[in-house]
Amino acid sequence: MRNWIGIVAVCVLVGILSGATGGLVVRFAPPMNSSRTSDSPEETAQDPLPESPTPYDETWAVESKSASDMQAARTALGDAPEPDRMAGLLDESSGWLPIEGEEARFEAVRDGWLVELRRLVVEHVQSFQNSALQAPDGAAALAMHARASRLLALYPISQEDAVLDEAQSLAAAQSELLRRIELIRRQRYNVWTVDQIAAAVEAYHSSNLSVEAMGRSDDGQVVEATVAHLAEIDPAMLEPAVLGLYNYVIDLVNADVSQSWRIEFARRLTGSEVSRKTLEGF
Repeated sequence: MRNWIGIVAVCVLVGILSGATGGLVVRFAPPMNSSRTSDSPEETAQDPLPESPTPYDETWAVESKSASDMQAARTALGDAPEPDRMAGLLDESSGWLPIEGEEARFEAVRDGWLVELRRLVVEHVQSFQNSALQAPDGAAALAMHARASRLLALYPISQEDAVLDEAQSLAAAQSELLRRIELIRRQRYNVWTVDQIAAAVEAYHSSNLSVEAMGRSDDGQVVEATVAHLAEIDPAMLEPAVLGLYNYVIDLVNADVSQSWRIEFARRLTGSEVSRKTLEGF
């Protein structure tokens, strides 16, 4: 009770002062538990802050290896290891330390592994590049190109001129291979187009003969027979010689049908419902 009387007296005094000065307002929070009549040191003392967690001090495991140990590790890979396995051995050996007295031999063995990895990468990259050029279609060729690119990333770079020149040569060959794959796909596309044009010309003449045999004109039959072979062709993919043949067939049909069917012919070759072939599959 005595505590509350003291608090009220202080509030009244502060109210008088704030009224006189026109500004200061002080707010007092009531005790959390009004039934408490005393504040003992045990009740008011704050719990100490928890200690900051100690960061986990992870140590890097290092193994000591002799030259014989290294030779055994290399022998385990076989006579002709894949480049990724050889690269894995080199990566693992970065955590090894030479035993005392074999430091020079240790470094010589690792240097030999680097040379071997470069040779393996070159052999496998060139093999995939050659396979890409012999692939039956563009999808298979691009898959070979991608595998060669992944292997090329394993090539160990150094500041030696010969190493840098070889790496640049491999990278340039990869870029040239991609361009060559694209050209081969377009060539296959044009060969397919020539076959389509030949079929369109044959269909045009067959439909004309059929119409003449019936003794009447049927422009729709001529257009439909030709469109069936031309609609899938994308003129933007054609080489000049093949594009000339494509235009020849169009002129052939247009010269033989009425104006309304010429318009219909153009619509059937260019409408949004037409699904033209792309380089996919070539």
